[in-house]
Amino acid sequence: MKDFTPSYSQRMAKSRLYKWLSTHEARVRLEDMTVSAISAAAKAPLMNEWLSKSQEFADWLYERDTITTKVHAYSEIALDRLYNIVTDSDAQTGDIIKAAKLILELADAFPKKGGSVVFADKALNEMSDDQVQKELDAYRAKLAVGGTSGNS
Repeated sequence: MKDFTPSYSQRMAKSRLYKWLSTHEARVRLEDMTVSAISAAAKAPLMNEWLSKSQEFADWLYERDTITTKVHAYSEIALDRLYNIVTDSDAQTGDIIKAAKLILELADAFPKKGGSVVFADKALNEMSDDQVQKELDAYRAKLAVGGTSGNS
């Protein structure tokens, strides 16, 4: 697909179209819509003109996940640039270290800094012996209601 840069009006029209589709998709598929229906849903009177003049516009309009596609493409470019910095013999040491650190972070090469472990019985560990005994007695009393104490 050739690069296409939509105008602000075209971006807004696509946004309105996909918002409309998100509430009507169970009944309507974009592929089955006429140009006039697309124009109405997108609130874009120039839709027919845009679609008839530019295949690139049509390709862009029908691509549902433009943002993800761009993020992946730009990620590739960013990784190439990081690689170029790391392998450039004329690059400054600080730049090489920063680029290498970013690459390693992206590769999950560093252990995750997680939060502290919270145990389900934390409150029990903070109780005094007397409080624990009272809790156990109350629990045993609940068990005894049905005629069993749990100590058979």
